[in-house]
Amino acid sequence: MSRFVPSLRIVVVDDQLTHLKALCDILEQHDFETTACSSGEAALSRLREDSFDLLLTDLAMPGIDGLALIEAARAFDPCIACVIMTGAGTVDTAVKAMKIGALDYIIKPFKAATLLPALERAVEFRQLRLQNVKLEAARQEEARANQEKSAFLSGTSHELRARLNSMLGFAQTLASGQFPNGESDRQRFAQSIVQSGKRLLSLVNEILDLAQIESGKAPLVIGPVALDAVLREAYAIVTPLAQARQIALAPPPESGLELCADQRRLKQILVNLLS
Repeated sequence: MSRFVPSLRIVVVDDQLTHLKALCDILEQHDFETTACSSGEAALSRLREDSFDLLLTDLAMPGIDGLALIEAARAFDPCIACVIMTGAGTVDTAVKAMKIGALDYIIKPFKAATLLPALERAVEFRQLRLQNVKLEAARQEEARANQEKSAFLSGTSHELRARLNSMLGFAQTLASGQFPNGESDRQRFAQSIVQSGKRLLSLVNEILDLAQIESGKAPLVIGPVALDAVLREAYAIVTPLAQARQIALAPPPESGLELCADQRRLKQILVNLLS
């Protein structure tokens, strides 16, 4: 019973057609999906067009030899597992094969009992390579998320400070009772405090939501949501920030669309995108 994962895809390359057919017959009996190629050029064409798990290639061939083929194959897929077979092996060619990424080096003639363990080792090595690629991608994604979180917290801290200073300034003026333009100034100052207070509350909620998301405890309340209403709220929150930076906002025309979503999260997304 083969210990290989079923349907592993392997390209087998040998310019000796009898040997090529025998190899493919053996491998197909052990759950491999084989693609037979009688030249390096044919194999390169298939590798360019499709994805494979393994490459088993003869070393000495007319045109593109085994070493050149492995280099080209690993340029397409760095994780492909490559095994060299040869009838005239030397230490020098073995070293060259390993340097370009071959995982094993088999001397002809060989039996299935020699070939299959070599391919199994190659499969295991490929799986390790793929896991490393996934881990590196996850590490990079985590680093990107941390950078975005730091940028968000930095921007939020700056806006919190600016809003608080604005509120304190207006509140101090209100407390002094000195209004050059009378009641209109008092109302304008009070309105500015209310707007800044609402934005501060929104920022604090976003920070709390971020903490919930990181702890995996962010609840979602899914239901029908009128997109136009949420857009109006988001633009109302962002408009003072845009005006302070002399940016003109152009809200889209109403669409009449209704979404199935969490209204609060949707508004947060829109506000974050707009800001």
